[in-house]
Amino acid sequence: MHRGEKMKTNLSPIVLFVYNRPTHTRKTLEALEKNELASESELFIYSDGPKPGAEEKVKEVREYLKNIDGFKSVHIIEREKNYGLADNIISGVTEIVNKFGTIIVIEDDIVTSPYFLKYMNEALEFYRNEERVMHISAWSYPAFSEQNEETFLWRIMNCWGWGTWDKAWKHFEKNPKKLIETFSDKDVHYFNLDGAMDDRWRQVVDNYFGRLNTWAIFWQASIVKMNGLCLNPKYPLIKHIGYGYDSTHVKEELLFLNHKINMTTQFIFQANIKEDKQITKAISEYWLNFYPKSNQSLPLDYFSYSLAKFTPRFTEIELKLFGKKILVPDRASLLFLVKKLFEFEIYRFKSDTKEPLIIDCGANIGLSVIYFKRLYPNAKIIAFEPDPKIFRYLEHNIASFGFERLELINKALWSDEAELEFYSEGADGGRIKEVGDREKIVKIKTEKLSKYLSQKVDFLKIDIEGAEYEVLNECKHLLNNVENIFVEYHSFAYKKQNLSEILKILEESGFRYYIEHIGVKSVHPFENISNYVGFDNQLNIFGYRK
Repeated sequence: MHRGEKMKTNLSPIVLFVYNRPTHTRKTLEALEKNELASESELFIYSDGPKPGAEEKVKEVREYLKNIDGFKSVHIIEREKNYGLADNIISGVTEIVNKFGTIIVIEDDIVTSPYFLKYMNEALEFYRNEERVMHISAWSYPAFSEQNEETFLWRIMNCWGWGTWDKAWKHFEKNPKKLIETFSDKDVHYFNLDGAMDDRWRQVVDNYFGRLNTWAIFWQASIVKMNGLCLNPKYPLIKHIGYGYDSTHVKEELLFLNHKINMTTQFIFQANIKEDKQITKAISEYWLNFYPKSNQSLPLDYFSYSLAKFTPRFTEIELKLFGKKILVPDRASLLFLVKKLFEFEIYRFKSDTKEPLIIDCGANIGLSVIYFKRLYPNAKIIAFEPDPKIFRYLEHNIASFGFERLELINKALWSDEAELEFYSEGADGGRIKEVGDREKIVKIKTEKLSKYLSQKVDFLKIDIEGAEYEVLNECKHLLNNVENIFVEYHSFAYKKQNLSEILKILEESGFRYYIEHIGVKSVHPFENISNYVGFDNQLNIFGYRK
């Protein structure tokens, strides 16, 4: 550790970014003017152009800026158009740091200690030749004991009063697509402070999909890519006052913003250029206490979920399910199945063996098989999927997980063995051809379910888009070998309903049942019955034994 020495070089220029908040801007500048090095420092103010409706506030800020003094010089750059916060900062920082070699940056909602400039300039000089130190922060999380040193180095960047050098900023790149393609799961984990701050990678993803337009998270990513370090004070030398409705990002006061400004006048910097593991752990634990994480692992990571939300329907996408790469032909059916299987767990059942036999009729792209295998890793599963196209997705996705004790069968279940015409919908709605199905017709082979029911079956799932009665009627004499049964019932709008026959089969096989309504819903059924892809009613039927 070494105490900062008296400045031997020119002071770093200060760059202030303002927009349409005159009160915040005034407080920021009044505090900055009280800094002991203010009168010796050059100040550059980038005033962003107004969005529609913000003209008067922007004008008020600019009028106030004309009377600023207390600095060696003041340069005001008035943007003619609205750049937005991210582009304004990227452009301004790049221009100034490339010209002067170093830079001190604040925004219009930062109140500084009178010794903020002293700290920043001394730190920028101290680490000038340390390639690994890329960023100087004036703020820090309140997570320390009295034993900690005055300053520390770690991987996380903070942008509430900060500084850097041209040697570091040259590595800045805002390219969310490139990051998503090149960062491994291990990289993302490290980037998120070993999993404690998962909101950070989410910002990268949100920028990729256009839900955010920010800059700081990409500066953080640039630092991580270079294995860089950031200097922080033990206690903040600034106070963030910008939360509220007119803030770009911080809409309400956060608990960790409620602190006093550090009035330290002398600073000791870390000469040992490595991350402080003790403080990193303390902040990680603080953050986890502040934002507790669920113990339940999410099936889709944030990028995969976002990709599924925003990709057009019936477009093939590759994403990660529980960390494994899978292929998906349709994002809407995927999201429905993920919620149904992994959030609601509608197929969850208890077995008296660790190796249950499960028959999955209508396995689709394999999500139900994956669910069953996570529930009972040693289960034996026989899975049917008739659609040749969807069956290829099933094979690929199951192979990605490397499951064993599986039999995948590319056939439909029916009342006899035959070759039938099949409507290949392209997602989870494929079915034996019905009246009105004229396109996307393929030939498929069928199988009798009874061939597989001569032994005890712990769970039988039947989700076969309208063929459930024919299949159940064919194998009803063997259903007493089934312990639990799930049937998704489909009522065709133009055909005789057969729900009573299905329930009778279940009753005569010794099942009690529970029924829930799903899918198409008629709000006023006496006046109008809704119809979706030929169905006017869909039910989940859960058959169980006492």
